[in-house]
Amino acid sequence: MTERSPFNTINAANPSTAVQLSNGLFDDVLDLQGLHDRCMGNLDLVQRVLDKFEKRLPDELAELECSLELEDSEKVAQVAHRIKGNSSNVSAAGLRQAAAEIEAMGRAGQLSEVPLLLDDLQEQWRRYVVCRNAIWPSSGGAAASAVNAAQRNAESAGASP
Repeated sequence: MTERSPFNTINAANPSTAVQLSNGLFDDVLDLQGLHDRCMGNLDLVQRVLDKFEKRLPDELAELECSLELEDSEKVAQVAHRIKGNSSNVSAAGLRQAAAEIEAMGRAGQLSEVPLLLDDLQEQWRRYVVCRNAIWPSSGGAAASAVNAAQRNAESAGASP
């Protein structure tokens, strides 16, 4: 007997989401089945874990940027390590990998390449938000607001979003 994934019905208002989830189109962004399994099948817990992650990550990204501006390689490595762990906890593989690369550069004291890696980390965050909003559009507001604020800050600083 084939076990049916609960994620095939999460966003009944958007049937294409169920198809995308069942086809694994979001797997490189967010492994929902893995997170669901880790939360012992409790969808409320999945949502709470993701909500908490989304509330923390924007502050962690800002802290990472600040540490980079101060050229504090130890702090860059620490913050990137925290982002990597939190991303791993929610099964966000792209975010985890991008944070791991920044952590390695911070530990090696090689901050010259970190700005490009930080751009990748921020892109992974944007992809996560798109995925999250496709799955639970009503609860992805905090993440979407954080991304929009980050884009406005980058534009006002003269950087590209």
